[in-house]
Amino acid sequence: MKEISAEEAVRMGVTATHTLMDNGERRNDIDGSGYARTESSNKGGWQNSHYHKSLREMFIVQKGWAIFVEQNKSGAEFKLYKMGDYFVSTPGVPHNQYLSSNSVTHFVKFGENIEADWIGAPELDKITKSLSEEDVLKIVDNK
Repeated sequence: MKEISAEEAVRMGVTATHTLMDNGERRNDIDGSGYARTESSNKGGWQNSHYHKSLREMFIVQKGWAIFVEQNKSGAEFKLYKMGDYFVSTPGVPHNQYLSSNSVTHFVKFGENIEADWIGAPELDKITKSLSEEDVLKIVDNK
């Protein structure tokens, strides 16, 4: 087995970026679209609501838990996912997720990748971002 250098990987079209998000989350993104490993901070938090025109995202919870929210005609549907669970977004449907403290998730984008496929969903942010961890856990417990 021979290790491939970062420079050689870039020449092959494989890139990696490492970003500290505004919510304290650490994101390690491979190829800019296909795969990312996300580690939440020591405080849980919301990501940014968005949807995709054609792509789907599969989320896998490796450590901790996540609340996945999809916007629908009557408001929003909240679901709790624990370590080992996975869920998939639907194209055209706004979604967001809340990650518990020190959680680790993976996501893989798949489907036809068209340019500018990440579209912000500020209406869903209005629903989710004002909710604390305690609030959102009460919502999923009452289902």
